[in-house]
Amino acid sequence: MKNNSLTYKVFRNTLIMLLLNFVLIYGILYFLLPSAYSNYIKNKVDISYNEIMYDLEQENYSDVVNKINDKINDDIDVQISTSTGKVIFPINQLDIDLVPRAIDITKIKTIKKPDIVAKSGVFTFDNKSLILRVSTLKSGINDVRSSIFGLIPLILMVVFIMALIIAFIFSKMIVSPILKIHKKANEISLLNFDNKIVVKQNNEIGDLSKCLDEMSYKLKTAITHLEADVAEADLREIERINYMATVSHELKTPLTIIKGQNECMLNNIGDFKNHNKYLVENIIIIEQLENLVNEILESSKLDNFNIKLSVVKINLKELIQELIQEQDYLIKQNNLNIKLNLEEYYITIDIDVFSKAIKNLLENSIKYANKNSSINIELKKDIFKITNIANNLDTLDVITIFNPFVRGEQSRNSTTGGHGLGLYIVQKAIYAHNYNIKAVINNNEISFIINFKR
Repeated sequence: MKNNSLTYKVFRNTLIMLLLNFVLIYGILYFLLPSAYSNYIKNKVDISYNEIMYDLEQENYSDVVNKINDKINDDIDVQISTSTGKVIFPINQLDIDLVPRAIDITKIKTIKKPDIVAKSGVFTFDNKSLILRVSTLKSGINDVRSSIFGLIPLILMVVFIMALIIAFIFSKMIVSPILKIHKKANEISLLNFDNKIVVKQNNEIGDLSKCLDEMSYKLKTAITHLEADVAEADLREIERINYMATVSHELKTPLTIIKGQNECMLNNIGDFKNHNKYLVENIIIIEQLENLVNEILESSKLDNFNIKLSVVKINLKELIQELIQEQDYLIKQNNLNIKLNLEEYYITIDIDVFSKAIKNLLENSIKYANKNSSINIELKKDIFKITNIANNLDTLDVITIFNPFVRGEQSRNSTTGGHGLGLYIVQKAIYAHNYNIKAVINNNEISFIINFKR
């Protein structure tokens, strides 16, 4: 065990506490046991003396002798003598005048008996004063002291073994789980959230391990979400930068044309002397520029972080029919056939935002559909689908088709094919409602599919 390990500290502290307890208990026994034992012996002699004296006063001598014999069997010495010192008990005679073998008490005093506890008193029997002496030995206390002192090495060994056992048990029950929790905490500090703590205890340590695992899971989840948010924010920042660069280019081109034509008209250079012709062209370019700015503003409003939807529940079938009716002129102009397969479907949306998305999809299909072809529009269950036939679909990428300023046909410019913000606005509007949209190309058909399942 390392000196700074928790297991070692548990063993050391346990050993110290056991040793202190041993020293305390041993000291108490060594110093207080003799006094306690002396008091016990003294009380024992006092009780025996009082009982015998009471019996002598209440009963005849013969009955008392039998009881005294019982006392003697309990390590109590009882002696009855005359005032002259003659011992008349212990003998089994009732008449003290018939004691032929009376013992001189002075001879008893010459016998050395260490540590005697005695109590004496005078009582009257047959008008004679007799002396009762009750005594016992207390020399056994020294033997007890010697025995306790001799057990010190064994007790120390037991204390050491107990310290090892307690440290081992404590290590398994408390130290080991704490070390696992400590290891897990270090792993969390290194952003390692994979390993779990295996502590099967129904106590505070078990609760702590569960809380740490739960905290680890929540931290991992939070960091994962945070990384995803950061990645999304970085992606959005890149998109914003690219968007602004493209917007700048889209705005710069018509402004450059207008500026160049105006300078040429001011200087009456060549064909630019015909001011009426180029002023009309400038107005057309300005109108296109105005439309572009409106679309840029529209797409900015649909940013997920800024838009606030005012939702109501409507019948989507009726809204689609109204929007198709608004495009009736362009449909007839391109000689297109609209095939409808619409079911009743109620949905909660922002009417203005969602209408803009459906309108852009309709205008996109009408604009790029082959003339004299059909446009299929379906609304079934949770799916809206609009399909048209078009040329050069092999040049389109269904992933980037929703990016800003991506035109349906690369040969088209802002004059012939729009600014490329229509589908970008569609995607923004659909995403703002937490729905999904995708484009699917199948041979010469292109479909835009909105899934209303969240």
